[in-house]
Amino acid sequence: MAITKEAMDTIQLITNIFTSFGIVVALIVLILEIRKNTESKQFDSFVKLLEQYENLVSKRKDRFHKIAEKVRENPKTKDEMHDKQNSLSYLLIRLGQQEPFFAIEHEILDLEIKCLSYLNELCGMSLSNDRAKQILLLKEPNEITYYKTRLDDLMRLYESEKKIRRFHVPKFDNLQKISVEEYFDQTKF
Repeated sequence: MAITKEAMDTIQLITNIFTSFGIVVALIVLILEIRKNTESKQFDSFVKLLEQYENLVSKRKDRFHKIAEKVRENPKTKDEMHDKQNSLSYLLIRLGQQEPFFAIEHEILDLEIKCLSYLNELCGMSLSNDRAKQILLLKEPNEITYYKTRLDDLMRLYESEKKIRRFHVPKFDNLQKISVEEYFDQTKF
């Protein structure tokens, strides 16, 4: 029994359709794998940046703690430092004084600016990754709130002191896109 040309053409057409279908499926699987690997790499980068940020925050707090101890030890300046003082409010007090910033105070301002910029980058990464956003909002809501509410103060300090020392340019556009309010119960007691 001989196969007719029409039957051969039909078989060839069916073979081509199955081959095309197989290629499409393989491309879809490949794209999904690439996307999964890209998301995994992006999340790994986020976690590493978050660790660097935490180290920077620790360094900032350590430097401020050293200043706070020295200010409290001096009878002339001990009233400038209360228990809930933070570095930005302290630097604003110092900005209003005639004596210029000391090197360690410039270092704290530099660390504040770096922390803001790192946090901004973390916020940017979390905007496109829900898992990263959730971790950031669980780990750093106080830092996000701190920089969002104190941004004007930080910029005022930066503008004043950049004439004296070089600082990184503060970045904060992504920070303003993140809302921590949806993650907290704002019920008043």
